[in-house]
Amino acid sequence: MVERSPERIAAVTETAELTEDAALKILRECGIQTPRQERVATPVETVAAAATFGGPVVIRAVADGLLHKSDLGLVVTNVVGADAVQLAAREVLYAASAAGLRVELLVVEQIAGSLDVVVGYKRDPQFGPTAIVGLGGVWAEMLESSHGGHMMPEARGGALDVIDVNPIIVGRDRAVAVDAVIERAPTSSLESITLDAHSPAHATIEGATQ
Repeated sequence: MVERSPERIAAVTETAELTEDAALKILRECGIQTPRQERVATPVETVAAAATFGGPVVIRAVADGLLHKSDLGLVVTNVVGADAVQLAAREVLYAASAAGLRVELLVVEQIAGSLDVVVGYKRDPQFGPTAIVGLGGVWAEMLESSHGGHMMPEARGGALDVIDVNPIIVGRDRAVAVDAVIERAPTSSLESITLDAHSPAHATIEGATQ
């Protein structure tokens, strides 16, 4: 059971867009289980951080406004050993440089499970608070049968208030949120939003039950 936090979380109210590590910290403060993580700047620091986790890690680029990391080669998963960690860190930094991005590195504990789930929320100007649940991970954006796949590309980078937790990795005895985006848009920007066929009005949970 996740208890509601009795206090407002400052990062949510003070920041329009949160980096992945900050978003995961907010979820953790709300009682949601997240992997261990450490933000670093260099490959050497990446190796030191990975060593404290004692198992496989994920190396990700992190920067303000950076959402679609996998598409740019900015994520390396299941990395084991100091040499492999340093190589992965260098590969991510090189890919970021090639894309013209200035990033830091996020070292994240690798989480294993049986199912990837996406849970999303956005505040729609017509229908109000709207939530979706569906298949997560890459499936959320690849499966045409998943209504979550239609909503999340709009949510990521959209002008509405958004919570995008993808994936939550579900195992036999726990569920862990391993990646998240939280955005809080200025109120004035909501006036320019129009609904289309990918609106949350069409985002049901049918994709999660097929």
